[in-house]
Amino acid sequence: MQNTLDLFKFLPFINVSTMPQTRPFNLTGKATVDEAILPKEKGRIRFQGTYWPARCDSGATLAPGQICFVVGRRGITLLVEPNIL
Repeated sequence: MQNTLDLFKFLPFINVSTMPQTRPFNLTGKATVDEAILPKEKGRIRFQGTYWPARCDSGATLAPGQICFVVGRRGITLLVEPNIL
């Protein structure tokens, strides 16, 4: 039986210095509600130039066009709170 490590000798060497650099994703900041977010239900926001599913666990209802604040992430869903400023 062939050793499992022998299989890896055929993989190409990856030069990390030539890999594209990506901008880190900052999980907090202002966003705009695109689809209404009802208490404990998902809606949609525009955050950092992209649309994301979002939910507000504090029980607030967020209307389209309202500014909110991203406070975290659960999977691909961003967690938001109303903008109180």
